[in-house]
Amino acid sequence: MSTVHTERAWGRAQYDWSEMTPSVAVVETIAAVENVEPDELVFGQGLPLSEYFDPDALDSLVTHDDITIAFTGDEYQIRIDGSHVGIHSE
Repeated sequence: MSTVHTERAWGRAQYDWSEMTPSVAVVETIAAVENVEPDELVFGQGLPLSEYFDPDALDSLVTHDDITIAFTGDEYQIRIDGSHVGIHSE
């Protein structure tokens, strides 16, 4: 993972999909934005992020750098653009 640049409630990081799954990359990027460890993240009413998107489906969609996907999970706008994960907090 490259350095996550954060300013207020947004972050962006670059990943190699052969080394990390997109679902884990999303969690790690949100954790960096919130300045917590990934296992310390709490979403919504204590629900796991998997209540907002299907990690297996995301991982099967994002297998190379030629893709753009955007979705909302809890209070976060999530965008995967190529090898980058962008997070914006609403």
